[in-house]
Amino acid sequence: MNLDTMIYVVTAPSGTGKTTLNRKLTEKFEDIAISISHTTREKRPKEVHGDHYWFISQSEFHKKVKSGLMLEWAEVFGNFYGTSIEEVHRIQKLGKTPILEIDVQGWELSKSKIKHAKSIFILPPSMKELYERLNNRGTETPA
Repeated sequence: MNLDTMIYVVTAPSGTGKTTLNRKLTEKFEDIAISISHTTREKRPKEVHGDHYWFISQSEFHKKVKSGLMLEWAEVFGNFYGTSIEEVHRIQKLGKTPILEIDVQGWELSKSKIKHAKSIFILPPSMKELYERLNNRGTETPA
């Protein structure tokens, strides 16, 4: 398996709806699968390890980065998020096309490594709607 096959990249600000959109796509098209990102942040209520994220320690995350196992990664508010090459390969071994949910910074880091990617950028309906979505989550502070 390699990174020279088709990979979809969906980029959007947090709260825009990329996860909802991608989950609907995987329900309709069985030949695609959403890549599960790694994170060092604490698990939120109702999140499931291996479904929403791979929750790992900062030391595990840094080992993956130093070993060249991360396709892309970023630090956001003191926590690390990223997509591992292993995760892309896991999906490919299932005979499916990966969908990566990454931020703009992650796309900048990974686009030279995945030359056959199709990139899709999603905007929120409005800044007001985005604020309301993030506020209604109750997981972020206004700051």
